[in-house]
Amino acid sequence: MEGNPTALERQLQSLKRRGSNLLVLADPAADRACQRLLGSDAELRRRLLVTTHGNEVVSGSRDPATFGLCEVAGSGTRTTLADTAETESLADGAVEPRQSVVTTAEADATPDWFSRTPTDPSLATVARHLHNHLSRFEAADPDAGEVRVCFDSLDPLVDDVSPAQLARFLRVVTARIKVTNAIGHFHLAASVDEEIREKLGPLFDATIETRPGRTGPQQRWTLHRTGLQTDWLQLD
Repeated sequence: MEGNPTALERQLQSLKRRGSNLLVLADPAADRACQRLLGSDAELRRRLLVTTHGNEVVSGSRDPATFGLCEVAGSGTRTTLADTAETESLADGAVEPRQSVVTTAEADATPDWFSRTPTDPSLATVARHLHNHLSRFEAADPDAGEVRVCFDSLDPLVDDVSPAQLARFLRVVTARIKVTNAIGHFHLAASVDEEIREKLGPLFDATIETRPGRTGPQQRWTLHRTGLQTDWLQLD
């Protein structure tokens, strides 16, 4: 592919129409990429943020029809084959989730737009939380690309589960995101073992690398369906 913004824009429009999932290799410039993928406030966006860092401060009032925050509590996220099999049906939204989004003891005090998993949840539990938030957005019948999902980050999962378990989890949640015609992006440290990055990359529609440049941060896209890669482009 020619490494120019026009060529990239054509591909992005195609990904937007059919729903897509992107792997963002973390770099100081990745924050800029994240902001662009979440979309401009000038347009209607329904944003779901999934954080594996923990200790989120929940305050203020947000519109649950347009915003969601899911905190994956604790470290050591683990799964079993049974847990993963349970999430398979979530990909098409065909089943009701088996637990409420709200898992805290003081459920009445928890805003509708926020959920926190139990400490050290199974991957199936994480998938159900994501499913519940997306189901709330779907009630508004959003346009293609209107829903944006940020998963920040995959690093704890890479550390705590096997590559095969993580791959099964990603197949389920990325399929669920596509059902909503949403654009999801998943952060992963660029320092993660290259073999793991190569295994995870094909599970996504594209991988975005970033780096600092002389005139500002740059980005390079690898489109996995076609195997094409852009040149390094300015990340505005």
